[in-house]
Amino acid sequence: MFRLQLGPLPDDLTHVVVINHAYELPFGARRKYLNRGILSHIVGDWNLNGIWQFSSGQRFTATLASAVSNSTGGGGDRPNRIKDGNLPTDQRTIDRWFDLTAFSTPAQYTFGNAGTGILVGPGNFNLDAGIHRNFPIGERYTLSYRCEMFNAFNHANFNVPNASIGSASAGQISGTAAARVFQMALKAIF
Repeated sequence: MFRLQLGPLPDDLTHVVVINHAYELPFGARRKYLNRGILSHIVGDWNLNGIWQFSSGQRFTATLASAVSNSTGGGGDRPNRIKDGNLPTDQRTIDRWFDLTAFSTPAQYTFGNAGTGILVGPGNFNLDAGIHRNFPIGERYTLSYRCEMFNAFNHANFNVPNASIGSASAGQISGTAAARVFQMALKAIF
């Protein structure tokens, strides 16, 4: 029984790529283009930044919708694993993310053999982006403007599916991570 507790945890992602960038737009004073005149004060001195994140799916564990082991103290009972429950990538949908026929209910008063973290959820893609500019006011004061978007592309990053074997919604994904969040700020520095 204890060997079934050993396995990948949800934070055990096979692939993770994070790219961070900061870019000064080439317009405005002391920059390559439009560095003189009134237009340089309007379109100049803006900076772009962003964090791109890509990762493979999160690990999760199959459980039973109803208890059969008659034990106390510790999560849901596990089903028996008959075969690998992960479907090929081209067969996964939000209504059927993993193979329910790969699991069965163990006999009454026994424990199932399905291990921890044997199923893999959907991958993740996200871009957090921002644009900002500092407006100097004389020599002592600065006005700082920031505009930021979290999940800038409003990409649907799906949660792991319901893994409660025996429930009507087993294998179905019913939620996503947060949608786009947009915020602006103005700060006076003195």
